[in-house]
Amino acid sequence: MVIHCAVLSTVTKESVELLEYLVKACPEFIEKKTASGDTPLMVACSLGRIEYVKTLLAAGADQSTRNA
Repeated sequence: MVIHCAVLSTVTKESVELLEYLVKACPEFIEKKTASGDTPLMVACSLGRIEYVKTLLAAGADQSTRNA
């Protein structure tokens, strides 16, 4: 859930750098779902965090994943 927490933060230069680091250091969490079925990409999209969306997509986040 570490990537989910990063995506919840306000977008700053530093927070984007942190997210870039996390997706490299913990790639297994890119597709991790919350208890309600949301991936970090879903959370970033729902919050309108475009820079985070770009970072997650560049790291290989699956755009076709559905909330379950």
